[in-house]
Amino acid sequence: MKRKILILENNKEQINTKTQFENSKQIRLADVDKTLSPISLTIIIPALNEEENIVDTVEGILPYAKKFFPKFEIILINDGSTDRTADLMNELAKKYKEEIFVINHEINRGISFSYREGIARASMDKITMLPSDHEIDSSTYEVFFQIANQVDVVVGNRMNQISARPKHRAFISFLYNFLMKLLFGLQFKDLHGAIIYPLKDLKALNLSSEGFLCQLEILVLMNRSNLSFVEVPIKLRTANKREKSRSLSLNTLLNVIRTTLRLKFQRTHQQRFSELEDK
Repeated sequence: MKRKILILENNKEQINTKTQFENSKQIRLADVDKTLSPISLTIIIPALNEEENIVDTVEGILPYAKKFFPKFEIILINDGSTDRTADLMNELAKKYKEEIFVINHEINRGISFSYREGIARASMDKITMLPSDHEIDSSTYEVFFQIANQVDVVVGNRMNQISARPKHRAFISFLYNFLMKLLFGLQFKDLHGAIIYPLKDLKALNLSSEGFLCQLEILVLMNRSNLSFVEVPIKLRTANKREKSRSLSLNTLLNVIRTTLRLKFQRTHQQRFSELEDK
């Protein structure tokens, strides 16, 4: 089975369909099949001390979720916040009783723990994790959500990182993406934007990575399957002035090395096992 990778260009209303063996062809976004059966979506939003942004984040997502998904749920995870984040989440849950649910951690458990907990609680067809700091321009969700029932995986590409984020963060992100794409043969432009996954395929994975590397592990493992992908542009609002990068810490660097080696070794082992079976 050929795995399709669709690329939605930033300034063109078209999708460039590429396969490993076929010539590319152009399809206008307006021609995307809107008669396909609607799907449901779980949105996970973990937050740590985001009292200034959590309400705007959620209320920026809600109109688009309601427009494109007849059934959806938003799981807000307060990951040990010491400000009013938990109170604001609870107020949102009271206001939107049918759509919003809150999980509270008394202590900070980390992004990967929160994501895995959200996956375990999720009950819809597909799932995505979105940032709680209102970093994503809400208009982005128009295409991001609209295309979700056309393919298995929707990969968000943060097109304006250089202008919207601190320069050192944009550089670290570029270098990280370049190295991971080189190591794992990934064709996506951005490995850590917003991504929509099929929930049943995600639950089937045995995830073990910590921190932000959980996203890389998922993408690497799903990229080895026959799932179809689309990459769409994501627009960031502005740089988060409170953002403090931990990307260069020793622990993070060691974690990147450990995870990369594990995923690479796992792939090599699978290939050798397949070759032995063929013989």
